[in-house]
Amino acid sequence: MPLSTTEGRSILLVQAEPGLDMLSARARLESAGFRVRLTSSFDEAKRFITDDPPDVLITDLQLGPYNGLHLVMRSRVDHPQMAAIVVSPFTDAALADEAAQHHATFLVRPLSAQDLLDAVQRAVR
Repeated sequence: MPLSTTEGRSILLVQAEPGLDMLSARARLESAGFRVRLTSSFDEAKRFITDDPPDVLITDLQLGPYNGLHLVMRSRVDHPQMAAIVVSPFTDAALADEAAQHHATFLVRPLSAQDLLDAVQRAVR
């Protein structure tokens, strides 16, 4: 039996201030067959990406002194095939363009767990 497009795929979900939305997103992604790892730290996310790169990186735009685009740009050096999604609390055309330049999807909150799952499924195709 062939693997689904999600079975066995891994996601690193990076959110500076973990909240209920992160937990519901994790539950929805796991129910679709993804393996999901959570972190709230830019540095820990870098370590996870180096040690065991995910198939998909989902990161908040705002991560303390850095931002999610910095994480995407750093990750692209060693893992250009990794799908990336940047989630922002606000609409910003310049940031959306910058995300696109780094082959990342730019999403704006509020965002349902299903919307995030749909974006991830598009990214892994």
